[in-house]
Amino acid sequence: MGLDDSTSAHFSLPQQHQNTWLFGLNRMLLGYAMPGEAGLFNHMLAYDEVQGLEADLAGKLSLFVSSLLSLQSALKSPKSCADWVVTLSSMLDELFLLEGDEELAERHIRGQLEQLSEQLSEAEFTGELSLPIIKDYFKGKLSNERVSQRFLAGQVNFCTLMPMRSIPFNVVCLLGMNDGDYPRTIAPVGFDLMAGRAKPGDRSRRDDDRYLFLEALQSAQQQLYISYVGRSVQDNTEQVPSVLISELLDYCTQGYCMAGDQSLSDLESSKQLLKHLCHENPLVPFSRDSFRDSRASYASEWLPAALGEGEKCAEFITETGLSEAEEQSDVVELAELQRFWRMPVQYFFNRRLKVFYEAPSGAMEEQEPFSFDNLSRYQMRDSLMHHLMENGDSEASLEAFYARQRAAGDLPLSFFGELTLDEEQEAVTSQYHAIVPFLTDPRPALEVNLSIPTSRGTLHLQGWLGQCYRDGRILHRSGKIRGQDRLASWIEHLCLCAGGLSIHTRFFGIGEELVYAPVEQQEAYQSLQIYLEAYYDGQQKPLLYLPSTIFAGLSSCMDKKGNFHDEEGGREKAFIKMQQAYVGGYLTIGEGQNEYVARVWPELTVDALSDLFSYGKTILLPALLASTAAEADQ
Repeated sequence: MGLDDSTSAHFSLPQQHQNTWLFGLNRMLLGYAMPGEAGLFNHMLAYDEVQGLEADLAGKLSLFVSSLLSLQSALKSPKSCADWVVTLSSMLDELFLLEGDEELAERHIRGQLEQLSEQLSEAEFTGELSLPIIKDYFKGKLSNERVSQRFLAGQVNFCTLMPMRSIPFNVVCLLGMNDGDYPRTIAPVGFDLMAGRAKPGDRSRRDDDRYLFLEALQSAQQQLYISYVGRSVQDNTEQVPSVLISELLDYCTQGYCMAGDQSLSDLESSKQLLKHLCHENPLVPFSRDSFRDSRASYASEWLPAALGEGEKCAEFITETGLSEAEEQSDVVELAELQRFWRMPVQYFFNRRLKVFYEAPSGAMEEQEPFSFDNLSRYQMRDSLMHHLMENGDSEASLEAFYARQRAAGDLPLSFFGELTLDEEQEAVTSQYHAIVPFLTDPRPALEVNLSIPTSRGTLHLQGWLGQCYRDGRILHRSGKIRGQDRLASWIEHLCLCAGGLSIHTRFFGIGEELVYAPVEQQEAYQSLQIYLEAYYDGQQKPLLYLPSTIFAGLSSCMDKKGNFHDEEGGREKAFIKMQQAYVGGYLTIGEGQNEYVARVWPELTVDALSDLFSYGKTILLPALLASTAAEADQ
């Protein structure tokens, strides 16, 4: 949105303070002075991340933005030529520290300022000049000259085709002579009255390019090299070169032939000459054709691959997998177990291989936020739910939440933010009213300390379970309840039952509610044993468990009463749903697009779908049956 509130007015837009540079800078400086928990200050929320040495960076950024604001104000108003020279000279001194070759550019700019002043003085012009006139003047003066590059500065020179450069060179290389790229084709603008009415003497860009091509031919003393893209990148069909190259080749075939081909027909002689003049480079550098004939490549690093001497890459993961981790503890944190079942293959890469495919965060958005993406929508709903649970849903409470979000810059701009928040507020308020009756008589967090026998010995599962109330545990998610959410809440419920507690667990999502009834203690131990065994297996090799894909398949086999049907026809339908969840579609991201999943299973075969479905019945189906059965009993 620009530097400050007034920047948008330059483009005939309403003033907007949110998401401007000054808005973010003031938040950072306020965060150094006070914490965000202290509330709003002048309708602004402090940014708590500016601490310690980062305050120095914030201070330097503040000076830079202040300089830009003052220069923006100085450049807006028309000035005389003398005032423009003073303003632009001070801008160069304040914003740029030029060294080495950059000083040439500075001298060139200052020279153009002096030249402008002399021209207006000779013309006896004493009026004021606006910023667009100054910009147009310097754009024309500075764009036509390259002060940072010098022609003929070394043994190899790169340049564009320009007239009056017919200087002799030993070798001339013309690159990118593709059809349509050269000669250049410029579509006429609508108000060009000369288009289609050319007369002798009128300038033609195509004729100029043809002349430049002729000058390049005359400049080559020993060798002329011309290259173009000869194959389509889409379907590998043959592409024709520039019409100038085609004309040059036609001229060569009509007037010349190879030594000894005088007796051949014109067609055969032309083929032999074109074969000698034109060379088609292979697509890849390790092709065998790259190391043949007189034009053989000197890239020796590709020679073993071209000769077929390379060794086949070993399989990523063998059937036996990796060996068990050294000094593996017999204590398993409940949070780690849940993190594993959120995406086992990602856990294997992160924890065992120490490999992370996620792109670094912190990239700035290139578009103004007029709506929420899925992640921002969920975060907004979650923040609103926590606010309602702490402060209620009164009008004053909702207004305070809106003011805080607006002060933090988390809402879309202007009225888009209000409309978006109204939509989210309706869904979250409905979920809040469904949860409130169960939030009575809060209880302390429950400790989980279970000793579970497995094939690896007795494992100790430890952790803490909060959100406990008189009616049991009350969980919520500000969105739809996914397959991984069901399994995580089911594991927590099993821990309660294995600890001897006979209580319910309720899980509220947007528009849905799950209820887990108490389970027999021995049955809970057996179920936890299965999850722990798989937890250790998943640290030796990637475990074929994809939560969203399995959830889609199992859900398609369940009727409205919560009964699971595993007939042959139903399984085919489940495989279709699983493949759709894996591949994705319009506006949906498939689970197969996850970097970790794609690394191990780039596609799901019929056998993989069958194994995935069978494994899902062991891992996720008990959670689905337990929740649906509890709903049926209500």
